[in-house]
Amino acid sequence: MLEDIGDISLYESKLKVLVDLLGWLYVIFWSIAYYPPILLNFKIKSSESLSLDSILLNLTGYHCYFFSVYLLTCNETVKVQYSNFHGINSKPLLNYIDLVYVSHGLLLNYLTFVQVIYYKFQRNRTHYHKNDMKNIKSILLRAHKSTKVIISIIGIFVIVLMNQIFINKSILLISLTTYLTYIKLFLNLIKHIPQIVLNSRKKNMKGFSLIMICLDVSGAICCLSQLTVNNFLSNIKGMHEHDHSLNHSQMEIDFIDIICKNVGKFCLSFIALTVDICYLIQKRMYSQAISNDILEQKLPTITLSDYQVSKHHINMVKKRDLLI
Repeated sequence: MLEDIGDISLYESKLKVLVDLLGWLYVIFWSIAYYPPILLNFKIKSSESLSLDSILLNLTGYHCYFFSVYLLTCNETVKVQYSNFHGINSKPLLNYIDLVYVSHGLLLNYLTFVQVIYYKFQRNRTHYHKNDMKNIKSILLRAHKSTKVIISIIGIFVIVLMNQIFINKSILLISLTTYLTYIKLFLNLIKHIPQIVLNSRKKNMKGFSLIMICLDVSGAICCLSQLTVNNFLSNIKGMHEHDHSLNHSQMEIDFIDIICKNVGKFCLSFIALTVDICYLIQKRMYSQAISNDILEQKLPTITLSDYQVSKHHINMVKKRDLLI
């Protein structure tokens, strides 16, 4: 198959199209995944199914990831430092598509955060009639202590790191992108815990969108596929300088290289897949439990008196039929 392709340039152009296609697909899937819960919250006029702690952790992580992707795609100093670290011809496996996705995700995270605050604020104002500002403050203070501590530590750490980079100049700027990516990965790993705990306590996932989970899974698969093809393309570009034909022995995918060159994107996709599987299991468990409860409620309880009345009615009908 590969021998029939022959020219590396032709094969390279086809792979570029595939990389862009997979990139746009994962951006579309992951971007659309934010809309079902937002629309569902708007429809039911409630956000009780969403964990405030998960949203705050996710919002913090998105800020970190946005600045990391922005520096890797738009800052020339970071690009040079990246090439020096990974090799002269090496470039970050990120492009403008990733920046569009992160920017869009950050905006929608803010929208979700505003929804949660607004609906909780409306409920509290109806019940307690408190001052508006005090009401909003009380909602934010309901976040778990561990969430507040984690966000505070991250804020202090980033400030110290930026001081070392821009004032003391003891750390390279690319280190900031690396640390911000690790922070995003850490937050992605723990941000779902409050949501999973909330679902377990409620014993249902009413108001939690199944469409969002399916779109998230699709986006993660496309993202991992894009990384694989992008690495494949990078290897071909390296061969282009020496040969103009390809064979099966040259076509290798280095998965370790894929992970090492873009830890953030790979781990985000892998974590998303793992967590979505947990959500699907919860959705299945609690949906089945609710169905059983509804079935038990609908089944009539037949007493002895009901049975006697029914039997008497049947006998009367039989006598009537005989007379006719």
